[in-house]
Amino acid sequence: MQRTDPAPPPTDPRFYGADYYARQLHARHWFRNNPAKFQSRWDNALRLLQPGAGDTVLELGCAAGEHTLQLARLVGRAVGLDFSPDAIRLARVAAQAQGSRAEFVQGDVRDLSAFANASVDKLLALDLFEHVEDDALRAALLEMHRVLRPGGRLVVYTPSASHYVERMKARNFVLRQLPGHIAVRDGAAYGALLSAQPWSSLRIEYLPSSYPLIGRVERWLMRVPLVGGLFRFRILILATK
Repeated sequence: MQRTDPAPPPTDPRFYGADYYARQLHARHWFRNNPAKFQSRWDNALRLLQPGAGDTVLELGCAAGEHTLQLARLVGRAVGLDFSPDAIRLARVAAQAQGSRAEFVQGDVRDLSAFANASVDKLLALDLFEHVEDDALRAALLEMHRVLRPGGRLVVYTPSASHYVERMKARNFVLRQLPGHIAVRDGAAYGALLSAQPWSSLRIEYLPSSYPLIGRVERWLMRVPLVGGLFRFRILILATK
């Protein structure tokens, strides 16, 4: 059965209050949020981001700042941006406690006017795009392209709508979709959205499940013609300006 109730907006306080950012977002759980999932996301993002010691890196949708704080140890300047004032407050508290150089800005990904043209070397968006509907994402991508320097990189990590688990969630069959996941897409949809900007190169990769046994099986099955999309657990995108 398809869901008939309207999806909550990304700023809905029922789902995106202080408690969400402080306790729920990155709470580890052996099944729902196992450590391997978080490690795989971070390792694969870094592989494509290739952060350098002199880089300025902007993380979009930084939440409570976990990854921006990690990036601050690797690059010249790390900035996290999030729409939620609760998230930014928590991120700043964490940065102060750690003595981190990470900076945090409250703002909307559709308006990066706090950043000049061609002022950012790398952009990172981890589990953000599935929270942003198409029209808003188109506007955000224009801004991302504008602030990147020539040769700069945008790295995106997001769920794949073609995966059998996401298909089950979309139909409320056994599983239910997370309230904030209002725009889970497949690789073709991202290719179409990103093609609106003149990227010098665009690469879309697919990752299997982070559960070891399932992941090994999916890594093989995702290559099988016709049914491979069912086993694409996550999408990893690299767009170069």
